[in-house]
Amino acid sequence: MKEIKLKECPCCGGETKFEYRLDFMPKQVRAKCSKCGLATDWVDESVDYCAKEEVAKVWNRRESSEVCDKCGSDNIEVVETCAGGKIVEVFKRCVKCGRIIDEK
Repeated sequence: MKEIKLKECPCCGGETKFEYRLDFMPKQVRAKCSKCGLATDWVDESVDYCAKEEVAKVWNRRESSEVCDKCGSDNIEVVETCAGGKIVEVFKRCVKCGRIIDEK
C-alpha cells in the first residue's frame, strides 16, 4: 500500500498529520496542522473509499501555485468582470498588493 503524503500547512508552513476519531461510528479521519491547528472536516471511513486519500485530496489542493512578482504572495485570485449579464473579462490579481498578473 502506498504512503499518503500531506503537504505542509498553507497558512503557517507547519507539519500536517492525520488525526483519527476512533470513538465515533463510523470512525473518522482528518488532516490537521500541528503548529496552528488548521484542519479539514472529518471524513467517515468507508469500505467504498479510502478516507485518508479523500482527506489528502482536500488538504493538498492549492488554488494557485503562482507567486506575485511584486510582493511574493501566493494569494492570487481570479477576477471576472461582467457587463449585461455576461463575463467580458477574466484576469488574475494578487490579493495582498492588488497587482494584475499577466499571463503573456
